[in-house]
Amino acid sequence: MADQPAPMRKTYVEGRFGQMHVRMAGQPGVGKRPLVCFHLSPVSGVIYENWIREMGRDRFAIAPDTPGYGMSDPPKSPPEIKDFAAAMIDVMDTFGLKEVDVMGYHTGSKICVETARQRPDRVKHVVMVSAP
Repeated sequence: MADQPAPMRKTYVEGRFGQMHVRMAGQPGVGKRPLVCFHLSPVSGVIYENWIREMGRDRFAIAPDTPGYGMSDPPKSPPEIKDFAAAMIDVMDTFGLKEVDVMGYHTGSKICVETARQRPDRVKHVVMVSAP
């Protein structure tokens, strides 16, 4: 385990609603199963910056901004939770993540459950904080 938190990086990935902004720490394919963190609405993945740096010590950890929030492009029409989940699967595909653990805070908890429902073969653990 590293003495210091992992450095955080930022990037954009293409998705069904346009570009999505992603914060990340650690390296894909290194360490434990990757962790994907979903924020509550109306904020962004910024709430996970310190968390993913800690998690990035021994795994790849990411916090995407859902479409229309943070620095991600807005969708043309209001998305539903199932649409947010599909967009998050696009992010997982971009990084080549075959199996992940997901974590969500409030609205993000709903995205966790829906992502696991849509892709039960890929989501191994679900963590929900302040689930509505």
